Amino acid sequence: MKVFNLLLLTLFLITDINCSQLVEKFTWRELEYSWSTEDAKQEAIRNGNYIPSNNLPLAFDVWRDKIFLTVPRWKTGIASTLSYIENSNNEKSPILHPFPNFSMNQLPNEENEAQQNSIISAFGIRVDECDRLWIVDCGLTNLLGTPKKFRNPSLLVFDLNNDGTLIRRFEIPENQIKADSFFVNVFVDTQKDKCSETFAYIVDIYGFGTVVYDYKQDKSWRVNHNYFSFDPIHGDLNVAGINFQWHDGVFGMALGKLNNDYGDRTLYFHSLASTYEFSVENAVLKNETFSTSPSSALYHSFNFLGSRGLNSQSSSEVYDAITNVIFYTQINRNAIGCWNIKKPYISENQGIVANDDEVLIFPNDLRLDGDGNLYVLSNRMPIFMYSNLDSTSYNYRIMMGKTTEIIKGTPCE
Repeated sequence: MKVFNLLLLTLFLITDINCSQLVEKFTWRELEYSWSTEDAKQEAIRNGNYIPSNNLPLAFDVWRDKIFLTVPRWKTGIASTLSYIENSNNEKSPILHPFPNFSMNQLPNEENEAQQNSIISAFGIRVDECDRLWIVDCGLTNLLGTPKKFRNPSLLVFDLNNDGTLIRRFEIPENQIKADSFFVNVFVDTQKDKCSETFAYIVDIYGFGTVVYDYKQDKSWRVNHNYFSFDPIHGDLNVAGINFQWHDGVFGMALGKLNNDYGDRTLYFHSLASTYEFSVENAVLKNETFSTSPSSALYHSFNFLGSRGLNSQSSSEVYDAITNVIFYTQINRNAIGCWNIKKPYISENQGIVANDDEVLIFPNDLRLDGDGNLYVLSNRMPIFMYSNLDSTSYNYRIMMGKTTEIIKGTPCE
């Protein structure tokens, strides 16, 4: 009995240590915005343009003193689908500022049809080394109700050094969109001294493919591979007492360190409904001729790395060059995992740097800043989708921790 009690105490201490590695940066019960006046806010509530409980943060990125957040139009009443908060804000639940302004976050209608630059529904988001903000706009609203299409999925690029000016809008061509396509994430491959030679990888989670966008040529092509699909064995999820089944394919990607001056590097990736990790050299994807021509050579250019283990389904991942570690979400475990890329990809080499069944319910997205800090966004999305969030509880959180500290005592050291 004493041995059993000692084991329980040890497990408790380990869990407590893991939880304490990430500290709470911001938390919200519901999202609030910087309305011009209180009357404007009340008018938006009356006409259904702002339904606080429907505004769920999905993805984010960090740039200087700003944290950008996307709030997709899963339901009606989304006040702003792209916003930011100040990272230095000392408030526990800071208000969101629409980006680049409220006007661009308004949906086109009979009165403002001319506003073709409106952001319809922002999903994936990335800030690159050239101070450009990239978002995927799915072009649909009311996704959990009766969807309405405004335009094809698009890639939008903003210049953060020029007041958030929209410098590029690229609609994915029809011949690269499948009947079940759903583009939700973007990963930007660039070098600070070669900003025009940028490529973006836009993942299609239901069409099981990746669209490669060449910024310099302003063109794209679609890459298909079996490894972009989901694993039917691992589509059964349990989060916060809710059981549901997803078939999301390729979702998370992480770019490794540069291997040379030509921009060559490894791209790691995985599907959400899966526990497997894969990789491919970015040169494969950037070669339009080779990557769009089905062949044995193309198939074998992709690599199977291994499995994270049971119940280790993951949404996002990110590579930290300081520690040589890939950090990834564990949505089925309310946890953040890690793997040192110098070690074989087996379950024994997977670490847990944070785990909490309250503050980390569905850790959907994570990012690194320039100071070695890992940021994590948890949002309780399955409760939002299949039940109802409690507006008296804190539902959305941004946590953070130093990468060199949180891996201590894990296999990722």
